Amino acid sequence: MLYVEGVLSRVNTAREVIDLLEQDAEARRDWIRERHQKAQRQSTDVVYLAELAGRAREEESELEELLRETTLLFTVAVYHAVENTLRSVFRWRLSGLPEFPRERLLRKAHDWRALKSLTKTYFNFQLVLLRGANEVNILRLVANAVKHADGKVTRELAVAMKRKRGEPIPASGALLKKLYRPCLLFIVEFVKAAEKGTRKLFGEPPSKDAG
Repeated sequence: MLYVEGVLSRVNTAREVIDLLEQDAEARRDWIRERHQKAQRQSTDVVYLAELAGRAREEESELEELLRETTLLFTVAVYHAVENTLRSVFRWRLSGLPEFPRERLLRKAHDWRALKSLTKTYFNFQLVLLRGANEVNILRLVANAVKHADGKVTRELAVAMKRKRGEPIPASGALLKKLYRPCLLFIVEFVKAAEKGTRKLFGEPPSKDAG
């Protein structure tokens, strides 16, 4: 449970903030529409009404973009929490190594391909077979796209999400909430498999009553 807490905290914060933003955005949309409808009842100036409608569309567009960008930033935060949790598990596993080789290996844990190899070598299981692994990989690709591709769909993400490369990532709260729960499941599964794999490689730890 200890390893899950950091990710759970980020996920819960993300859910709460995104829910509040979505509620606020919906209230703002209603206000924009009501303002436009009121103007239509009070004025017959076609030019004025057209300008007002244009401003309303711009305001709604800006609102959607703000919600999208905030949601994507929380995606980065949640994935970093997952990444740091995995790093903590590997730090425990590699604690017997000298500092330089240990830190070199820990840096590799940030690379998905290297992480799969490290998991097989040091914990004796296939990372991609864990429940939630696919969703964590998508979350990773989204986080990388936010940081390095201006929030647009990358080549890998286009394949994973079946989206067109180069288009803005669809960052609805519903989509990300769909990814968050599997991330928690993935961490739980990873810790259990790591413990099991370590015991398989080195045997059961000594009993407290031994000796």
